[in-house]
Amino acid sequence: MNHSSSKFLRYVVQDINEPSVLPYQKEINETPENRITSLEILRRELQSFKDFEICMDEEFLLRYLRVSKFDTERAIQRVLNYYRKADALIEMYKKVTFPLQKAESLGHLFISPYRCQNNSFLVLGNGGIVDYKKFTFAERFYLEILFVHEIIENPVNQICGGTYIFDYEGFNIHGFLALTPGWVRTFLDFLLNVFPCRLKAVHIVNAPSIFSPIWKFGQPFVSKKILTRFFLHTKNDDWEKLHAHISPEILPEKYGGKLKQEELINCLEDLEEMEKKFRKMLEFGFIKTKKNRQAHKVFH
Repeated sequence: MNHSSSKFLRYVVQDINEPSVLPYQKEINETPENRITSLEILRRELQSFKDFEICMDEEFLLRYLRVSKFDTERAIQRVLNYYRKADALIEMYKKVTFPLQKAESLGHLFISPYRCQNNSFLVLGNGGIVDYKKFTFAERFYLEILFVHEIIENPVNQICGGTYIFDYEGFNIHGFLALTPGWVRTFLDFLLNVFPCRLKAVHIVNAPSIFSPIWKFGQPFVSKKILTRFFLHTKNDDWEKLHAHISPEILPEKYGGKLKQEELINCLEDLEEMEKKFRKMLEFGFIKTKKNRQAHKVFH
């Protein structure tokens, strides 16, 4: 189907010199000269932290420079924060293990094959379909950690950021009990402060009244600036408010869009390979906890 191809950049594009991507490089202060200078500064400063073994690959460091708009001080703190949180994550997951086949059956994350008008990728997360009698929130969140690490490999995604639709149709008391205050805070912390990914907008749709306390609890952990990028949509407006932000041409039919479900990209198709790459990333971090990280494996 090509009804959107002439108007919207495809998700698979990875060329940062694509003409429509260039304005967003300017927005984050990225130039060829600034890349070279900032990478030199970042490497030099990070080498002074003797307790850490830090990945110095250009591809890795550019993620943090881009999310920090090439402010090297902010990038340094974000890299260190990532490694500190990685240790906390391993501690949280040291007793969590579940079959790969079970993980593959969840299927709650998809990406539109077309980007939004601002070239951000569009994630469609259907948290309402998660059966929390079968899945824990820890299991769901682990898949989302792998997913973000996967999509952030694309430099266009790093530059243009992401737009998220979280669908809570079907969310019930089991989901409410699974989303404890601790998990809500952890989810927001990773989304906003840990992952090297620019957040352009979050749209929450089909949220029942039982979701309201979770929304209210999470708000204090979101800055006022970022909170303006969160939007709640009711089900009775024929998706007009959602379409004011996101063109129906890149949305699935479920949200009044023109795409069929089978046109969406399944984000969780190769979980085993995604976990392998994540574990490779865990080779870096605090030197004293390296063995704990290397022992990390959730799927069996």
